[in-house]
Amino acid sequence: TIYIWEHELNYGTYPRAIDCFDNKNCAAIYRVAQGKQYTLRFTSDVGYSWYTAINDTAYYIKDEQGNVVDEYNAKRLFSLDCVSEKFSIAGSDSGRYYISRDGLKNWKEYYHEDSIDIYDVHFFNDEIGLVLSGWLIDQNPPYPYQNYISITNDGAETWFELTPDFSDLDSNTYIDAVAWASEEILYLSAYNAAKDRSIILKSTNQGKDFGRIKELKERVSCLYFINENIGFAGGGNQVSKKGTYMKNIYKTYDGGHNWETKVFDFIKPYTSSIKEIKFSDSLNGIAWPYSTQLYETTDGGETWIIDTSYNMPYFCYDMHMFGKNDIIGCGFLSGHIWRKDPTTSIMQTDEIIGEIKIYPNPIPRGWAATISLDIDHPGMYSFSVYSIDGRLVDSYQAFLHTAENTIEYQPENLPTGNYFLVISGGGGDASVKLVVD
Repeated sequence: TIYIWEHELNYGTYPRAIDCFDNKNCAAIYRVAQGKQYTLRFTSDVGYSWYTAINDTAYYIKDEQGNVVDEYNAKRLFSLDCVSEKFSIAGSDSGRYYISRDGLKNWKEYYHEDSIDIYDVHFFNDEIGLVLSGWLIDQNPPYPYQNYISITNDGAETWFELTPDFSDLDSNTYIDAVAWASEEILYLSAYNAAKDRSIILKSTNQGKDFGRIKELKERVSCLYFINENIGFAGGGNQVSKKGTYMKNIYKTYDGGHNWETKVFDFIKPYTSSIKEIKFSDSLNGIAWPYSTQLYETTDGGETWIIDTSYNMPYFCYDMHMFGKNDIIGCGFLSGHIWRKDPTTSIMQTDEIIGEIKIYPNPIPRGWAATISLDIDHPGMYSFSVYSIDGRLVDSYQAFLHTAENTIEYQPENLPTGNYFLVISGGGGDASVKLVVD
């Protein structure tokens, strides 16, 4: 591999989060010794040295005969948002949260009004942000939560509980993801278990009121907005009893009212959907599932490329992106902090199948389209057409030659709608959106 991932933190076993407020200062949360210890550490040199800021360990209280009479559980640290040198926040259990106002060195403990787990924290700036709290209702998939949203506009001095009302829906509906687009505009994705789909909600007044603006068939587990109009949603549904998941990335150009599919990936048997999407600027972003895969974009999320050199022994549970080709992440079950350094790293991609072009696209009813593509290895290739919900609706094979190939395709039996064409062969695969008018 040509990646250089530096690691120094060999202290933990299970990462919770990593975040940074500039290109040098970061914090990371780890669960240690099967939950007997939780640690928050910080760095001021991009991860080459780490210092402990919070370290809480479980212990037993015994009587004079040595019998255990009580047990102290370690405070469970769940989430982290390093906003600036003057404000960073970490969420914990039992309504606890911690704030640092001196560049991550010292953290003060606070208590939220609700004595429940604060498992996510999201701030737009030092003053405006929210905590997502709740508890797990069921230990089985889809792992439903009863949750609450509390919002502050004075840097966590006061909080207002502003959870949307889902009482009209026919089953448990809970919040999967939140994202700020501006000081006033806040987006949520809520998962409805009965329909197995997500609802996108939008507030234009810091969460005081929410409107339901879109329903997506796939579960949305993460949101990220570049500005008030342009944003991304990631996730995917389980498509087989064996645990195979689709991985989907959507983009909106109109503030969440309409979404365009940018990644629709279930070519190989994966065990998770998209976990997180993050951008360093309007062009450069990353997305990753709970597996050793990394999607990267350099054109504002129009195209996403799988970086095939991201093949570490343990995948990164959480990442922070400083800029193009510049990432820091915490390794799952490894206790390592990994670094992708732009001065010594380049992206590695699978180019067996080059760019795919379809003309016309959309394809008018009764017409034939021309598919053009370049390949590196000649041989038999499979062409599979899938519906948006993952059903195989058409397939055929063709022999392709090295360099450019032109193939005619007529969707005779396909109703009007959106589809994905997946081309596989020669040790590679690729997909492209196909529309029938």
